[in-house]
Amino acid sequence: MRFIGALPACLLVSTAAAATKYAPKSPPLDTPWTSEVGTDPWPEYPQPQSERSQWQSLNGIWTYQNASSVDAVNSPPFNQNLANEVLFPSCLESALSSKHGLLMKLNDIWQSVWLEAATANYITQLNIAAGADGRINATVGSLKGKGEAVTIEVIGRGSNKVVASQNINADTACTFCVNLPKLWTPDSPSLYDISVTMGTDKVSSSAGFRTVSRGVVNGIERPLLNGEFLFYLGPLDQDYRPDGIYTPPNREAMVYDLRVLKELNYNILRKHIKVESALFYQACDEMGLMVIQGTPALRPLQSHTLFNGTQVTILPDADQQAEFTGQLEVLIKQQRNHPSIVAWVIYNEGWGQITETYPEFSLPTWFALLIQHDLSIPPQAGSITCGTPFYSINSSPDYSSRIAIQGEFEGIGQNVSIEHLWNVQEAINTINQTYEIDKTIEAWRYRGEVKGILTYDRHVLRPDISQRRDDRQALYDAATKRVNGSMPISSSVPTYGSVPISTGSAPAPAKTLSVLPSASTSASASTSAMSWSWSSSWSSHYGSKPTQSANATY
Repeated sequence: MRFIGALPACLLVSTAAAATKYAPKSPPLDTPWTSEVGTDPWPEYPQPQSERSQWQSLNGIWTYQNASSVDAVNSPPFNQNLANEVLFPSCLESALSSKHGLLMKLNDIWQSVWLEAATANYITQLNIAAGADGRINATVGSLKGKGEAVTIEVIGRGSNKVVASQNINADTACTFCVNLPKLWTPDSPSLYDISVTMGTDKVSSSAGFRTVSRGVVNGIERPLLNGEFLFYLGPLDQDYRPDGIYTPPNREAMVYDLRVLKELNYNILRKHIKVESALFYQACDEMGLMVIQGTPALRPLQSHTLFNGTQVTILPDADQQAEFTGQLEVLIKQQRNHPSIVAWVIYNEGWGQITETYPEFSLPTWFALLIQHDLSIPPQAGSITCGTPFYSINSSPDYSSRIAIQGEFEGIGQNVSIEHLWNVQEAINTINQTYEIDKTIEAWRYRGEVKGILTYDRHVLRPDISQRRDDRQALYDAATKRVNGSMPISSSVPTYGSVPISTGSAPAPAKTLSVLPSASTSASASTSAMSWSWSSSWSSHYGSKPTQSANATY
C-alpha cells in the first residue's frame, strides 16, 4: 500500500487487492462498453506525441477517504485501510468508479495517470510543425535548458525508411526540410514517425505535413488546407457518457464515435470546451478527421441589478483572466503537434469574454493557427464565423473579412424508446432548466437532449448512413462549384454565408439500428460518397467500420 497524494477533499492510497472487491455501479444508462472496463483500464501509453519506452500506468483501483481538515492532508494515513474505492481514470462521480452521481461536475482525475523513466537531463517538450512545403519547424525543450545536442529523424510510416535527419541543439528553434512529403488531408491522412534523441533520452512522436491558412478565393475569404479550399463540415462534439461522464470505458468506445462521423462523411468536429486525451487526437490524426478545439470556458455571461435598476455584467476578475490565459497556453502547447487540430475556439458563445480587445490575440507566435470566436459575439472578433443549426435562414451577417465554416451541423429531432433515455426523475424534474435543452447540433446526445446523431447510450444511430453520406457529398460538391464559379448564387435558395442550403423535402425517418463494431465486418477499400479509405494499419489498430445491422428496423 502506498500513499500517493491528496485531491482537494480526499486522500489516495494505491491498492493491489482491495478489501472489498471492486465492481462498477450500474448507471441509469449503459453503453456497449460499460461492462468491459475491467480493473486495468486504459493500458495504452497516454501521450503518443512524446512517447518513452519505459513507463508504468497508475490507472486502476485506489482507495480513498475524505480529508476532514488540513491536518488530515498534512498527516496522511500511512499503513491504514481506507474505506472507499475509486477506479482511475474514471472520476468519483461516475458509475465506472463505483459511485454514481447525478450531476456532471467533476472533482478529481478523469484521464490517465502514469510514471515514466527519464535521465537527469531529459526532453521536456516537443514543438514540431510540418508544413505542406516540406519544412519542419522544430524546437526540443530540455530540463536543464543548456542546448544539448539533439538528433531528429523523420521516418516514413510503415517503411522504416529515414527520409530526413537533422542534428540540432535543444531549446533552440530550427528548420529543416523533407523532400516532396505526402501531405496530410482528411482524404489521405499521411503521417510520418518522428524519433528524437538527446543523450540517452529518446522519445517517439509523429507529424503530418499540412498547412492551415485562409485566403481570398473569387473575392470571398475561404479556409484553406495546403493552399486549397476545403469546406469544413461537422457537428459539435460534447462527448458526455452515461457510464464515465467525461471518460470513455476504453479506447474502442472513444474511437467508435469518431468512426461514425467518418462514415457519415464529415471532415471535422468541433470539440466543445473539453480537452480530450492525447489518444483522441492521435485517432483523429490517423483517420483524417479535423478538429476545432474549444477552450474550457469561464462562466457564461451573468449580470446583476444595482439598487438603481441598472444591469451590470459580471466579468472575470484579473486573477481569473490570468488563469484562463495560462490554461489556454498550456492547452495549445500540449496539443499543437497534432495535424488534425486546425483551429481553436477561445470563447464559446462569449463565455468569460472580458472586452472587445481580446487579450489572447497578443499571445506568442506559437498561437499561429486560426483563432475562432463563436458566432454570438461581436463581429470584429476572431477570424472565423461558425454556422448554427438553423439551416433554412441566413443565420449570420455576411462578414467579408471572416471565413465561414459549418461546425455545428446535424440535429436530428427524433425521440427514442425509454431504455435509451436518461430516465432519472431528478433530471426529468429539472429538464426545463437544462441550459442546452433546445440545442440541435450535438454529435452525441447527453442527459436531457434528444437531438444527437447517436443516442446517449450509443446504441441507436439516428441517420441513415448511406443517405447522409450522399447528402454530405452533395454539400462538398456544391461548395466546390461555388468556389470555382460554376454555381452562381440563386436568390431563390436560402444561403448560409456563401454556400447554398437545399430546400428539398424533409429527410426520411431515421432508422433505429445497431452500429456496434463487429470483428467479422469487412472494411471496404472505398465508398462511393467518400474519397478516404480504411488503411490496413488503421483497421488493424482501431477495428472494422461501423455498419448497419442486418436486422435494422424502421
